Amino acid sequence: MWKLKFFIFVLGVACAGMQLHAGEKIDSLSVAQKKTEFFGKPFFPAGSFSLNRSSWNQNAKPQPKGKKSLKKGLLLSLVVPGSGEFYAKSWLKGMVFLGIEIGSWVAYSDYHKEGKDLENQYTAYADKHWLPDQWNNWWNSLPESERAVYAHHQLPKTKTQQYYEMIGKYMKYNAGWDDVSYQPGI
Repeated sequence: MWKLKFFIFVLGVACAGMQLHAGEKIDSLSVAQKKTEFFGKPFFPAGSFSLNRSSWNQNAKPQPKGKKSLKKGLLLSLVVPGSGEFYAKSWLKGMVFLGIEIGSWVAYSDYHKEGKDLENQYTAYADKHWLPDQWNNWWNSLPESERAVYAHHQLPKTKTQQYYEMIGKYMKYNAGWDDVSYQPGI
């Protein structure tokens, strides 16, 4: 649990750091002007509400030399998170994104392993303490009218996740546990 809390804390610090070190100046555009812009370009070209490509290309400015390509940065970040930031020479944000990605995979791996260990523990416990023969004896000792009440759940023949879930979840299978004393027919 502490690992999850630590991960959330690091994620929060990283997000706060990105805001502080973004290097972007706050402009003095009014709220109305900001609503009409999308990534610094007018959402609808002046005097036109069409979204065809020619109207966008007319308003496009040539890219100055030395300025990085947005598309290339996006593609780099898709391949390796943070690499687009490194490409744009934003080293701190690149390290933060890459660190978050690495931390996420480490946390996933750790929790996945922990989950598999717990799964192995409960299957070993069930294999040791749930006795199919004891359960079958109890089941066969029930009158047919009683069996009809419990007939809606059928135990799988193989020991799958559903098998273990059912023997631990439904009362129908309680008689198979070694700590249950049952009387045939009851």
